[in-house]
Amino acid sequence: NWGDLFFDLFYVAAAYNLGALLISSMTPDLWGRGVLYFIGIFGSLFNVWESKLVYEARYSVVDYFHRTLEVVRVFFLSFSILHIKPIELMSDPRSMESFSFCLGLLLECCVRIFLKAELIKVGRGDREAICNHSKKKLITSYVPLALFYLAAVIVSGIGYFRQEDPNGGAGYGGDKYGDDGGYHHDKEYDSGGDGHGNEDDGHHRLLAAGLAVAPASLRSELGNFAAYFTVGDVPITLCAVSYLLNTIFGAVRKTVWLRSAGDFRRQNVPSNIDFCIH
Repeated sequence: NWGDLFFDLFYVAAAYNLGALLISSMTPDLWGRGVLYFIGIFGSLFNVWESKLVYEARYSVVDYFHRTLEVVRVFFLSFSILHIKPIELMSDPRSMESFSFCLGLLLECCVRIFLKAELIKVGRGDREAICNHSKKKLITSYVPLALFYLAAVIVSGIGYFRQEDPNGGAGYGGDKYGDDGGYHHDKEYDSGGDGHGNEDDGHHRLLAAGLAVAPASLRSELGNFAAYFTVGDVPITLCAVSYLLNTIFGAVRKTVWLRSAGDFRRQNVPSNIDFCIH
């Protein structure tokens, strides 16, 4: 349907921004970080897509409330995708990119948790299977993911909101400290121009914004330490760990736990295979 096509279009933008991130990490010092960030970002976005697929393959909702909720969910997804930027910005704790990316993931995961809780409370059909399957998904997947994302938001938020510049000089994260003590957007972090701050409109955030045009001061500051793990890498590392653990536990749950769980029909809600294929 048109809603699913619209949802999938955001993954085109995600692929574009991920490509920009990988290009920015193609150096001897940054390639390891590039792999880590790719796993953390791609894996987290894949979890969003998979959760939407398996929900719609099992349940049917046609009311306006759930349609509105899907719009909100797409907004959270797009907010995360918007902030996929080059390594120099994603790994800088004083930049807003990692904080905003993780915040979008956390809010979207809260929507997932709400939908599962709603199924437990008012889902129609085989009540026993719906409740067992939803509780299992909450306990083994969605709640742990939300905790990882919350930790990532806290770590990145501390780094971003505690930034200080007592001398009134240039700030980080696409902002500058002005003479009036306030923040002002720094065009150096945007793309869409000639790469030297000559953009048509510095207030727009574009796909792959900041690619290869991060300020030289920031690049030189990161140069000697880019090969090492820093606190700025913690948020996306948490996302990568959450994706890997979720994948591993999901495989174990399907191959080991379900075999010893008794009647399979009481523990699982069947999926519409035709829907998944298409």
